Amino acid sequence: MTPTGSWASSRAVRAVMQANRSRDTRLELAVRRELHRRGLRYRVSYRPAGTRRTIDVAFTRQKVAVFLDGCFWHGCPDHYRPAHKNAEFWSAKIAANRARDADTSARLQAAGWVVLRYWEHQSSTWIADEVERVVREGVRPFAGWFTLDAFEAEAAEGGPVAPRWPAVTFGDPWNGWATPVVTPEVLVSVLDVVAAATGEAHRWDGDVAVVAGPVSESGEPEYEDRLEPDDSGLYDLGELGWTWVELA
Repeated sequence: MTPTGSWASSRAVRAVMQANRSRDTRLELAVRRELHRRGLRYRVSYRPAGTRRTIDVAFTRQKVAVFLDGCFWHGCPDHYRPAHKNAEFWSAKIAANRARDADTSARLQAAGWVVLRYWEHQSSTWIADEVERVVREGVRPFAGWFTLDAFEAEAAEGGPVAPRWPAVTFGDPWNGWATPVVTPEVLVSVLDVVAAATGEAHRWDGDVAVVAGPVSESGEPEYEDRLEPDDSGLYDLGELGWTWVELA
């Protein structure tokens, strides 16, 4: 029997929901232990001034924000499976969570933070490797900010603030559009935000990002773009079929 006042479809489902902690999850504890073991110091559940959003692990001096997202609650493209009961409610709930995640990243990036997001299925050691590299790297090459033309146009019409990302450099313009070159961390953020906004799926084939277009009637994606890193480990977003704008 479903508990009174609960959206859970059964007591068993409710128990699973209650087991999904909002902080101090198994992954968060493992990552924090690994970072601390490496001599890195951070703030936990940090809320920057002027915002109601909370960062899971924050390096305030370097302005690096780390989020460790649960696969179900945040709609992991690899492991999220839509609920069969109360499907409409859960679909809206997860979509709202993903939109909030994208908005949180955009707000922090606009305030000068580097945002790193990871999924609960990823290795805590690998995550710590990535975070340590970003934090210890200090000042990174920075040529300017960029965003998608569609996001900028929507913001100009009174829509939500456009997410923006830092580019290491910009290549030669393509038909008047910017061609940002970015780090792997920025690419992950870009793909997650675009996926939340457009539904375009992506996956990783080693260090190659594979972006899939809408699914055709045959059940196959209409196209797949493969984005490979250059010799420096950077990614040229001009190779994707999206239009970018450089921000002032």
